[in-house]
Amino acid sequence: MGWIFPIGFWLIGTLVAASPGVLFRLVEKEKETLREEADETRFRDHLASVFFTVEEKLMSSIPWWSFTLMCSILAIFLFTFGFVALSFVLVW
Repeated sequence: MGWIFPIGFWLIGTLVAASPGVLFRLVEKEKETLREEADETRFRDHLASVFFTVEEKLMSSIPWWSFTLMCSILAIFLFTFGFVALSFVLVW
């Protein structure tokens, strides 16, 4: 029963460490969709095309290195908490 906490911390840490790659792919797919929407609405509604283009450019300006750094640091803390919890499990 005590092994649930260390394994839980390790699993959550692994998910947090993998999240930047997954989110980056989702954002890239969304940017492609916005680019296609902007091209389709260019002649029908110029203002909507401008908004789609601006939104796509804003998504391109996300500083991914800082997001990856924060997720990595959080994952390191979660792995550390897992080892601390494991030490309590092994002592008892």
